[in-house]
Amino acid sequence: MNMDCWICGSDATTGEHIVKRSDLALLFPHVTQAAPVFVQKQQNRNVEVGSLRSGKLTHPAKICAKCNNNLTQPHDNAWQRLSGAMRAHTPKLEPGAAFRVQRAFPSHTHKSLLQVHLFFLKAFGCMIKSGDVDIPLAPFANAILQGRAHPNVYLKFGCGIDEEVAAVSDMWTLSLENGEIVYATWIYQVGRIWVSLMFAHEGEEREGLIGAWHPRQGTAKLTMADYK
Repeated sequence: MNMDCWICGSDATTGEHIVKRSDLALLFPHVTQAAPVFVQKQQNRNVEVGSLRSGKLTHPAKICAKCNNNLTQPHDNAWQRLSGAMRAHTPKLEPGAAFRVQRAFPSHTHKSLLQVHLFFLKAFGCMIKSGDVDIPLAPFANAILQGRAHPNVYLKFGCGIDEEVAAVSDMWTLSLENGEIVYATWIYQVGRIWVSLMFAHEGEEREGLIGAWHPRQGTAKLTMADYK
């Protein structure tokens, strides 16, 4: 069955990695058929994967090649730089530490941070589409296509325990009596660096939003939350 790209509506032919391939390569640089990694899912445990390009590592919902490559490649690259800089930080980042984003982006800092936000919009949209979650995708798609922030999506960067694990959590949602989802959150993990992604209607005052970051804040300093 043909599938449309949720971003632009074209034929969807490419799989987006659930955890970005460059993040996987940071943790597992030598994956081969002889030296595989193992994927743990609720429905299927210890799935052997012998290549980081495997479709077993991608979302069920696909997007088109143009969106996955040309359009969102700068967003992918921005997260790759920030993720790498956080992991390589000396001294090692700990909860409560202030990470100065200029370490990753000495120039065009705020533009690059917006691109990180857009990278996670793509990840969030793929989670929504793959899980058939009742959150409108059009604002996510329009933000990516127009290169602007989604007004209701927040990120909270933090530190967990030292472990060589790459993972995403399930998505937790909160709905009104009419079924409208007003808050949703899930976790993206690369080793000890964690990111909490949150969708929140205006006026929502959730504990998870305390210390969260949004591009409109204009800050170039991120305070690391405690995920230990």
